[in-house]
Amino acid sequence: MRTVAFVNHKGGVGKTACSLSFAEGLARKGFKVVLADLDQQMNATQCAGYRDTEGKNTVYDMLMGAKTAAETIQDAPFGAILPGDVLVADAEAELSRLDTPLMMLKDSLESIESYGYDYCIIDCPPSLGYVTRNAMVAADDLVVVVQPDEASVTGFARIWEACERTRSNRHLNPSLNLSGILLNGFDWNRRLSKRMACELPGFAAEFGTRLFNTKIRSCEALRQAQASSKSVFEYAPACNAAVDFSEFVEEYLEGEGRAA
Repeated sequence: MRTVAFVNHKGGVGKTACSLSFAEGLARKGFKVVLADLDQQMNATQCAGYRDTEGKNTVYDMLMGAKTAAETIQDAPFGAILPGDVLVADAEAELSRLDTPLMMLKDSLESIESYGYDYCIIDCPPSLGYVTRNAMVAADDLVVVVQPDEASVTGFARIWEACERTRSNRHLNPSLNLSGILLNGFDWNRRLSKRMACELPGFAAEFGTRLFNTKIRSCEALRQAQASSKSVFEYAPACNAAVDFSEFVEEYLEGEGRAA
């Protein structure tokens, strides 16, 4: 099972839309996928059909060591989901009191290694605290989602530093791969979008990574899909964003040598 975490400590860049669409895009290509919703807003969980997780085990229980992923996993349209929980917002303080606060997610996910999943996708919260660092320890690849604006890029150095701290500790995740930067909300008609598309490849190279060739175009259908708690493939499968996410999945798989 290869684990891919979508990160940025800035909110509003589209991490959930990207992680959810990536999960569904992989599933449409025949891969067996599970998504872990670590964002306390629970948007991915709601899109998977779970408006209320009361009475269900959640990722909060996993982070606290109370339940394993095997005890938490639920069916989802794209495969399976480890449901989110508003209590994840409280997990930062509670994790700090544990003996191995950064290993909880990784240890829990080991319980589904034998389930035959090809990919685990992690939707991270907009922070670089214990919860996101748990995702970094558990992940094989990090995808940094940015919007074409200065604010979502200026903090990239902090993400890279957190990644380096994780890699430099042999007890955490020395093989963590900073897979690339995904530009979301791109619009060729906007000057800033074009400038960012030109500048980001050099910026990414300074940190030893890349800008993915695929750019997710700004798309009203994607925003409407999110408002309707649906994936873009379900809501508008022919829209620009759906086409772009399909291309991004293909680009990612090519990098893995698994493209069709």
